[in-house]
Amino acid sequence: MKQHFVYLLAFTFITCLILSCDKDDEVDKEPVNPDTEQVEPKEEEEDSTEEENEEENEELVVADPNRATESIILDNMKVHSGTPPRPGTGKTGDMVDIKMNRDTIFWTEGITQRLMIKSPENTELKGFWIYVTGADSYLEATFREEESSTILEGEEPEDIDVFYFDFDPTGWDLPFNFPIEFIPFDHDDNPVDTKEGPVVGEGPHDPSPKTGSLPKSYYTTGAWDWIESKDTSIDFYAAPNYTFQTEGTTFGCCDDGVSSQDPNCNNFIELSYTNYYTINMELFNLFESYTFQGISIETTRNFDPGISDFCTLYDGYNYDEKKSYFAGDWEVNADGHLVLTFTKRDPFVYIGSLYKPISDHFMEEVNLGGPDGGGQLRRVYERLTNANSPEWYD
Repeated sequence: MKQHFVYLLAFTFITCLILSCDKDDEVDKEPVNPDTEQVEPKEEEEDSTEEENEEENEELVVADPNRATESIILDNMKVHSGTPPRPGTGKTGDMVDIKMNRDTIFWTEGITQRLMIKSPENTELKGFWIYVTGADSYLEATFREEESSTILEGEEPEDIDVFYFDFDPTGWDLPFNFPIEFIPFDHDDNPVDTKEGPVVGEGPHDPSPKTGSLPKSYYTTGAWDWIESKDTSIDFYAAPNYTFQTEGTTFGCCDDGVSSQDPNCNNFIELSYTNYYTINMELFNLFESYTFQGISIETTRNFDPGISDFCTLYDGYNYDEKKSYFAGDWEVNADGHLVLTFTKRDPFVYIGSLYKPISDHFMEEVNLGGPDGGGQLRRVYERLTNANSPEWYD
């Protein structure tokens, strides 16, 4: 059963990445201090992003659809022959406006993509099909029910469903791409919407020997979005919209229909509650001026006995949103790692300072547990190619 709570906004975190570049892509401006005023990450100007993406995709090898289907990894996956049902053909459930948090699924070895879809409240999706265009079969899989939630971003609540996408790289040469259809279905196995987009498999980053070099796309095309934190040594995991729950029990009274927390009452009542803490997002921008800036927002839901009712067993809660802004300077060290120096930062928020590239769209924080990055915690970020902040795509 889905956890219903109010999602007040995204937890945005400011961090950055380093990748190598050719001489033509090198930054040659002197570092300058960022504006110390609180400011949202800059809106992306209309530029040649789509044209640049087309140029990148021209270099990709279009994968064999049947082989690609065999290499996709999903939760509780089943393989069906033929092509999947689509909305408007045969028996179809009520059409639903489904949105996804990515319009392109980027992937590289070592990365498992955590993808989210948003739908009107109580849509109650059962699962989804993925079809690689031209393949002889399609895949069926399920969402992570324990990570599903209900959020309130606008006037009406909306459901969030989460699924994980991975790929078996055995025998593959990177980079490659292939088009897919994503088709969610209801509890009667009827398709309710369809999304189309590419999967792009990226090769590993080729580190540059030149200190201070950085591919231009990293500071001119899109923001960097935190996608997960994981520590396998203590079974810790965090990701956007992933909710940490704390359950508890308190005691109060109900005397003659009046609720109170008087410990000396005649009718002692036990009331259970569940607190929530959510990290919904971490976001940062790099700029050509050798500066960076970002914003972080975290949300909490805490039990409040003062607005609870021990007579009706109503558990009341307070909701809180904390927003913080970050800014500073960046540089690249001799190892090709991005180094962040903070000039503006709220003290209660942790953020690392050293990051290494994984591929064109991914980077990870290093140096978390020892001088050589030997700690168990791994924090991963993805570059948003078509946006300067996370978006929902039709």
